[in-house]
Amino acid sequence: MLDAAAQLILRQATEIQANRLLVVNPAEGTIGALQHHWPERELDVWALHVRGKQGALHSVCFAAQFESPKSVNYDGVLVFLPKEKQLMAMLMANLRAVAQPGTPLWLCGHKDTGIKSQLKTEHEGWAPFYKIANGNHCQLLRTELHHACPFSLEAWLSRYQISRPEGDITVTTLPGVFSAQHLDAGTELLLDHLPPHISGHVLDFGCGAGVISAVLALHPQVTQISALDVSPLALAATQLTLAPILQREDGLPQKQLSLIGSDGLSDFNGPVDWIVTNPPFHTGKRTDYEITRDFIRKSRTILSPGGRLLLVANRFLPYREHLEAIYRHVDILAENSKFTVWSAH
Repeated sequence: MLDAAAQLILRQATEIQANRLLVVNPAEGTIGALQHHWPERELDVWALHVRGKQGALHSVCFAAQFESPKSVNYDGVLVFLPKEKQLMAMLMANLRAVAQPGTPLWLCGHKDTGIKSQLKTEHEGWAPFYKIANGNHCQLLRTELHHACPFSLEAWLSRYQISRPEGDITVTTLPGVFSAQHLDAGTELLLDHLPPHISGHVLDFGCGAGVISAVLALHPQVTQISALDVSPLALAATQLTLAPILQREDGLPQKQLSLIGSDGLSDFNGPVDWIVTNPPFHTGKRTDYEITRDFIRKSRTILSPGGRLLLVANRFLPYREHLEAIYRHVDILAENSKFTVWSAH
């Protein structure tokens, strides 16, 4: 089923006049549908989720920052509203640096993600938004660029400190990344119960801002870390969080870091010795058990013989039966009133 916002765009196709269109933050299936209805147009994509790249025929940017290809002038920008207001503000600031004055920008989003609030929100350099259509519980707004301005990703970074027995860590993060302001309680419980003998190649599934990867990097027997996420913002944050640890010259063995943009384990084959994860269980605002169920099913195929899965989850999530269907040994390493840390091998 095509996303409701994309359906509204297709019904209002005559309102969007652009031959070279930059499409920002599309949902799964959106780009293929737009290209089917607009075969004569060039659609470049700035994807903030792995699924948003699907179906693209032209240029695709899967990165925290968009930099326009040389000699490319877009005559229109189409943005699908992210749910985080701070992320929306960052996108508008970035787009102001790559568009030409007078470039129209269309914004489409669901009413429950705050599209109405954008009518009252000022974005420096842009004219005020005004509504041109609504339907499917979505609205389509329009603005245009008044003046361009350089963009600095550094201005949108935030940092916080955590103290661990392994060492102090500065977590660097970006708008829209999980646990952006503080260490979440589930991850903390998981990290407090990491086995001391963890070693070799470790996968941090759903890496977010890279907290788990950073703690793993401080374990002397860990040699390689693969940090995987669907979001380029998370991957960029993880790289920034780990940079000062990987550059240290204090006798800590050198680590290899791989950043993987993947929807689940579809683009990762392993093998790895350990998987350590606080996996997502939401699609938008909806609880989606299938995300972790699918991950559990596939996780065993990428573990080396004798490999082990460590997973933290809210206690209400029914994961024991799914783990026991795949793994011979399933144990509870730790639990409290909210979370359970599972060990499976």
